[in-house]
Amino acid sequence: MANDYDGQPLYGKHVTELMRRINALQDAVSADFILSWGSVGSGDGQFNGSYACYIAIYNDEVFVSDWALNRIQVFDLNGTFRRKWTVGAVTGIAIIADEIYCCTYSRGGDELYVYDLNGNLQRQWSTPGGLHSSEIYGGEIYCTNALNHRVEVWTTAGVYQRTWGGFEYPVGIAIYNDEVFVSDYSRIQVFDLNGTFRRKWTAALAILTMVGDELYAAYTGAPPLPFYGVGVYIHDVNGVLNQSWGSSMGDGDGQFGRAGGIDVDSSGYTYVFDYCSSALARVQKFDGAIPKTQTEFSGYTASASASLGTPDSGATVPGNNALVTGGYDVVPNHITDMRDALEALAPAYRNGATSNLFNWTASDADNLYYVAMGDRTKYGATGGAQYDWTRTLGQMNGTPPYDIDIGEILECVVTLEASNPI
Repeated sequence: MANDYDGQPLYGKHVTELMRRINALQDAVSADFILSWGSVGSGDGQFNGSYACYIAIYNDEVFVSDWALNRIQVFDLNGTFRRKWTVGAVTGIAIIADEIYCCTYSRGGDELYVYDLNGNLQRQWSTPGGLHSSEIYGGEIYCTNALNHRVEVWTTAGVYQRTWGGFEYPVGIAIYNDEVFVSDYSRIQVFDLNGTFRRKWTAALAILTMVGDELYAAYTGAPPLPFYGVGVYIHDVNGVLNQSWGSSMGDGDGQFGRAGGIDVDSSGYTYVFDYCSSALARVQKFDGAIPKTQTEFSGYTASASASLGTPDSGATVPGNNALVTGGYDVVPNHITDMRDALEALAPAYRNGATSNLFNWTASDADNLYYVAMGDRTKYGATGGAQYDWTRTLGQMNGTPPYDIDIGEILECVVTLEASNPI
């Protein structure tokens, strides 16, 4: 029989305890304030405090557009000023292939400007007035047009492609897996690349960016919506809220007046513009935000009574245990959920033996599973170059004992509990 903590079989009510401990690990790495820079003014490193500034990160530099001051400023990742250049009425910015695409916003006709990273103009083309945010995907640039209440699409060379509307002052836009996410005054809507509606959820007005398969939304707290709160809210692609922080208003570290532009660097640090009239204009930097949080697990809750069956007995998993669909009809959702949560948590903790962050890379000394399993013979693990869960979904289909992977999950949890979070 597989061992667990306290000498009890690893099934039934003890799954709840594992979930509780995984949630505690998540709580330990919730986003932490690191630093901020900026103030209200027109000098280097200062910003206007009346309008949102957009942020884009590229090659370890932070680009900040400032509509009211008609310029782009560039900083290192810790806020040291590097350079600036003038762009009239600049709003959303997007960067690809060493070029920065700059939307502009006015009530007349505007221009979309393309610069190199030092501010040298490469090309431009005329656009309708009112562009706000932009995102580049598949060789095309997608822009929200807040004044004309639509999304507009050009090639990166400036050739007009298509448009679709039906919005109320759309601001944020992000793209993932051939789907376009658009924020306007009361919701986030999702479309295919040609503007066909797919789904929506209620949300405050927000600036958006994608991090993997999660949507980071900087909620602005803008009227006329009832107050939803300001700060950073992380949703999955279907609108489920996974994580949030900075929801209290104020000028303290980690608080927000009104959240503005947002982006995430290659190390997972999140940068958010924060402003409030003449009192506040700054960029705040946070760490510790991981790609997923598991505050609730599908198929099993703390009040559930269903058991996984007796370990090693060959018993099938009871049908009331909310099983996975799609052919794996005896694999409990909560086993795969806990796997997913631990795989997401691994890069937020350090391997004490190497001081490196854990990962899930085959044959790597910092692979969490490899470190946690030791000789890799516990719970049926057999070793080899691919240090991963012993049983895949397919292998578990009809293959007892079902407690093997739960034992492996426990070993990973214990390892993370003894490690230092970033």
